[in-house]
Amino acid sequence: MIVAKAYSKDLREKALDAFYNGKPIKEICDFFKISSRCLLNWRRIKESTGRTHAKCDYQKENAAYKIATEELVKFKQFVNEKPDRTTAEMAEDWGNVSVSTIQRALKRIGFTRKKRLMDTKKEMKQIE
Repeated sequence: MIVAKAYSKDLREKALDAFYNGKPIKEICDFFKISSRCLLNWRRIKESTGRTHAKCDYQKENAAYKIATEELVKFKQFVNEKPDRTTAEMAEDWGNVSVSTIQRALKRIGFTRKKRLMDTKKEMKQIE
């Protein structure tokens, strides 16, 4: 996944200064190579919060896991009880969570994708 990089605080401040000094929006946007929607969003954020810097790692800061950190030990035991379950079956058994929630929890406890033993045996026979 490609994530766009935020504009620098300096560029934001310069564009907003030009806006507040009465420069036309089109001229500002052409000069700084930004969209008018971007400039107007920056203005709205500055007027409502007073900040001009970009949010950084806001997803990590506010992460609310459906399977909380305190429940990870219990979740690990749950996974070890029946390791042959699919993530869809685990989601159904755990209750009120999605498959992607189970996948994220498995990653957090260090479980890797299950290898298919039968496919490996078939491949071994073909090699011989």
